[in-house]
Amino acid sequence: MTNGKFRQLLTIVLVLSTVSYAAYWDGGAGTTSWNDAANWDPDGVPTPDTDLELGAEPAQEIVVSANASSSRIDLGYENDYDVNFTVDGATLTTGWFVNASKKVDATVNITNGGTLDTAYNRLYISNYGTGVINVYDGTVKNLNTEYGIFMCGKPAGEATINLYDGEIIANGIETGNQWTVNIGSGELKLNGDHRTFMNTYSDNFNPIQGMTSIQVDYDSQGDLTTVTAVPEPATLTLLGIGGLSLFRRKRKN
Repeated sequence: MTNGKFRQLLTIVLVLSTVSYAAYWDGGAGTTSWNDAANWDPDGVPTPDTDLELGAEPAQEIVVSANASSSRIDLGYENDYDVNFTVDGATLTTGWFVNASKKVDATVNITNGGTLDTAYNRLYISNYGTGVINVYDGTVKNLNTEYGIFMCGKPAGEATINLYDGEIIANGIETGNQWTVNIGSGELKLNGDHRTFMNTYSDNFNPIQGMTSIQVDYDSQGDLTTVTAVPEPATLTLLGIGGLSLFRRKRKN
């Protein structure tokens, strides 16, 4: 490892461990809505420059159903309380998004055309705990030019992406010890040529929802790698889209 790369990784560790949060979710309004001011401590809907920690209360359900923003969001607290976080038909823009930041289970759901946009900063599917991101219908976007999406920030982290529909757009993927990407009708779009990466980590990608194969397509003109799941080749022929190059044949039940 070069000294420059070591310094970059050390910086990430220090930043993750020295965050000073400006607001916490306490559920004081008795609802699941992000936009209820009384759900926060101190009371007030977060502003774009606010660092947030969510997960201090048991059985925490949090729903973003109107456009919202913050500087940083960490899902997970120093306890055993799990977090279920949903972006429903709205756009949540944040600098950093660290899922399962502590040793908890944290699930993020993207529904009804919702968008989680971490812009040019960092997105962690998991840090210390078990992190899951379910994209049912919508978009997850991370365009950090230095790093891709971090699957696992720490060796103990376990990360899963379920891409049921919609899309994930990123400049790449940073791997970890335990991580999986399951693809149904959605698309994973990676800027640049990631065919070598996909070959190296093929066992981490699985077709779901009746699909049987993972397909990797690189567009040299647009410099874009698109990863999708497809049905049986015979079905593709019937659909009139035969001739696709299949990455591998594997089905996850």
